[in-house]
Amino acid sequence: GLFDNISDYESSGSVTVAVFIDGSNAGTSENDLLGAFVNGELRGVGVATAVPFGPYAGTYQFLTLIYSNQASGETVEFKFYDAETDAVYDITETYDYVADMTIGNVVSPEILNSSDVTSDACATCDGSNCNDSNDGGDDGGDDGGNTSSGSPDWDCDGDGLFDNISDYESSGSVTV
Repeated sequence: GLFDNISDYESSGSVTVAVFIDGSNAGTSENDLLGAFVNGELRGVGVATAVPFGPYAGTYQFLTLIYSNQASGETVEFKFYDAETDAVYDITETYDYVADMTIGNVVSPEILNSSDVTSDACATCDGSNCNDSNDGGDDGGDDGGNTSSGSPDWDCDGDGLFDNISDYESSGSVTV
């Protein structure tokens, strides 16, 4: 996958979030995903994590590490993949990246909101420009951003997203 170079980044920060679509908690499937982006480049992936206790027990949240080579000054945008509807949603909120930030926890997560399916024609979010006339308007991805396995094709090579997590020795911390 494309997001297999976390060792290229000097720092990371974490966010723990619950995603709401039209006011309803969208964290309903272990196959949902959250992508974090800086200037269209994928910088972090939150895999759906079941919440076992507290006010969000029985839902899924996204414990996401975001990577950067800057200590601060980058704006992080998000996209949410809803496995049940097989759709990618733009998230309304953005965050200012700060190295070593820790935002939210499973009892009091940050709330991210959406009401609209992404307008990104490719929904690949890999930093390439799908509408670039130099490449024929195609980023090499598949039919609108979804692989045959039902995950967003944010890496454009058709094999899914962040599929080599076992290659890494450590990942950081999560606050509970």
